[in-house]
Amino acid sequence: DVVSDMLRHLGHIVESAAHGEEAIEKYKTAFAAKNPFDIAIMDLTIPGKMGGREAAKIIRQFDPNAYLIVSSGYSDDAILNKQYEHGFSAYINKPYDIAELSRVLKSIG
Repeated sequence: DVVSDMLRHLGHIVESAAHGEEAIEKYKTAFAAKNPFDIAIMDLTIPGKMGGREAAKIIRQFDPNAYLIVSSGYSDDAILNKQYEHGFSAYINKPYDIAELSRVLKSIG
């Protein structure tokens, strides 16, 4: 909710998903309607559910040009150091503030 509020404050229209499966369905629906998301911020891990790593692979299968940002509180995770190899356009470490979020969004958009 906090990140959604920050994104709205930065002027973005926001749609949230609780886990990877829901994110994929929402992304597929928007993509099929020819109204794809500009950017998707995906948490690396979701306890008991699909996280960003797996969801990014699936999204890349039908939208290889997707702008996907991986977000994690685990700064030592190997994916953060090799985000491009895992299908992500950028990463942002938790916790982050609106200035950092804005910087990352501008770096890929």
